[in-house]
Amino acid sequence: MSTGANLQETYFISPIGKGCKFQLLDDSTSVTPDPGLQFKIVIVGDSGCGKTSLFTSFIRGYFPTEYEPTIFENSRTFLKNETTGEVLTADLWDTAGQEDYERLRRLSYQDSNLIILAYSLNARESLLNIPEVWAPEILSYCENTPILLVGLKADIPEHNVDPFDAVKVANSINAVAHIQCSAKEMFNVSRVFDTCFSVVYNNYKKQQKVSKRFSKPASGHFRTPSKPKVTTPVKAKYENPIHEEEPYVEHYEKSHCCVIC
Repeated sequence: MSTGANLQETYFISPIGKGCKFQLLDDSTSVTPDPGLQFKIVIVGDSGCGKTSLFTSFIRGYFPTEYEPTIFENSRTFLKNETTGEVLTADLWDTAGQEDYERLRRLSYQDSNLIILAYSLNARESLLNIPEVWAPEILSYCENTPILLVGLKADIPEHNVDPFDAVKVANSINAVAHIQCSAKEMFNVSRVFDTCFSVVYNNYKKQQKVSKRFSKPASGHFRTPSKPKVTTPVKAKYENPIHEEEPYVEHYEKSHCCVIC
């Protein structure tokens, strides 16, 4: 993980605005969610890359011992902003990565506020598929939705993903941040979700300010408008940056991606 630490120290750029800490409230806690602060976060990525384990480790506080392939599952959680005391409602949507469930998975994009785009640090193909498969799919169904790129299984020593390649992919898809984490070791799991909730929370507050400026009250739940399916090919917009010949450092210095390892 030393390479990741060097990346953070040298190239850290934060585009997400004010970072916040959020406390996950358990079922026994009596809560009154704040009106409007209801968000939908969807996780997508290759099958078996660790998506379900990430959600489970965050919600339950422990790593699942058995692998169960996901078809579709969503969980509602409540979180407290430790700075303001506001209570957020978060709907976390887990999806299947298999092609067989492509049609069902695409329905989950509607009204999403943020997409966690996941890959496995020990499966380079899962990173290659992000600009080839997943980013074009997201572009087709929720073009304006922020994307957080997350590298999973950081606890496995046999990494075959170069962190510089991951950053190049993050830049190419305009991700708000890139975070490496381990659900098994609970490494950076809280950071992943604090980043998610900070992004959607800050976007909501910006929308409120704009609404007040034009004397229009912010409407109900903050949602990113869903986009109709793009009929023209979109893959050309996401040429795989890992295969580019240009020097990596020059590419990165022009970037605006936050790197968190």
